[in-house]
Amino acid sequence: MFACYKSFILTLTALFFIQDYPNHNLLHPTAWDSPEVVSILVYFDDEEECGGATAVVDKEHADDPNYQWPYMKMPGVWGDVDWINDRTTAENAMRKSSPEVADFRSLMYDKEQYVKYIPGTVVLYRQDTWHRGTPLKPGTSRRAANITIAKKSARGRICNWGRGWASEAYRLDRSLLKLIGRLSPTLQRPGLGIPPPTSEFWDGMQIHAASARYGNYGWDPEPYLQQRRKRQHQRLASITCVCVGVVALSFGLARKGRSLLSDIYCWLHVESSLTNSRFIKRWHSFE
Repeated sequence: MFACYKSFILTLTALFFIQDYPNHNLLHPTAWDSPEVVSILVYFDDEEECGGATAVVDKEHADDPNYQWPYMKMPGVWGDVDWINDRTTAENAMRKSSPEVADFRSLMYDKEQYVKYIPGTVVLYRQDTWHRGTPLKPGTSRRAANITIAKKSARGRICNWGRGWASEAYRLDRSLLKLIGRLSPTLQRPGLGIPPPTSEFWDGMQIHAASARYGNYGWDPEPYLQQRRKRQHQRLASITCVCVGVVALSFGLARKGRSLLSDIYCWLHVESSLTNSRFIKRWHSFE
């Protein structure tokens, strides 16, 4: 695990709904049931005095339409809609770009729930949680600390707000997105913490999500798809080898007049990777 931290003072107007991954993660969140990062907010003020409660949208069930993969329907990520730190301007830009997406986003405002806080309140949340800020009371500010804790395997690719590469994702010139789209998948992107095509990280969902985020900036999914197909073929070859071995074993035992049912199969282990494939077996027979 690793952690990074940033403290800040908020004097913001009302924000639109976002997820935190675009400026924390160079790629896309992992599947819902296998998260690799959690964000923590520590509040130092009283919501009753300064306002600014955080609004969140809960995931109600596995097929919740608000949480359908990949997560792209927000300013700074969707199409040519830039990151604009104002709810009215941002939502109008989304509607101009895609009325369907704008309708999707408008429904979230009806479902939002508010996090009330006092000094010392700690909120743990996922970076794929829909949330937004709400207006502060005039003349006030909200002090908070933001902490990101992630798996060690995500180091470099996931960072804290304002402390790593991902924080540049909302630049209006989109220079970071264009750069990542052009980089070599094997020689250059890994230097930013993006796993190489040979990594098991690249399942079908992650390849699709990365293509959705960077497809307009030159990202070619083919190197990742090729390596995924290669891994699948290796697994299939290993399974075939095991099946042939079991059939041969059964046939040999039958020819010797021993029933396969009289053998206790103690251990079967199949190990497969791009560089190593072996079949290890051991059994004990009782006459």
